[in-house]
Amino acid sequence: MEEFVSLPVTTLRESPMNPRKTFSEKALAELERSVAEAGNKILVPLQVRLVDGDIPEHDCYEILAGARR
Repeated sequence: MEEFVSLPVTTLRESPMNPRKTFSEKALAELERSVAEAGNKILVPLQVRLVDGDIPEHDCYEILAGARR
């Protein structure tokens, strides 16, 4: 099922299967500049899946694609 929803950032976590483990300072600076130009707009949504959270009452979502977005 696909749907678009807004999720609090605190409910997101990186997937341990993500091959990216480190980011260059230059790439992070580029990303920061891009985000500043776009404002709070998300141009491409993240793909996430519901996983067991650390806190029983709270949902937790693992980022499957789009971690740098």
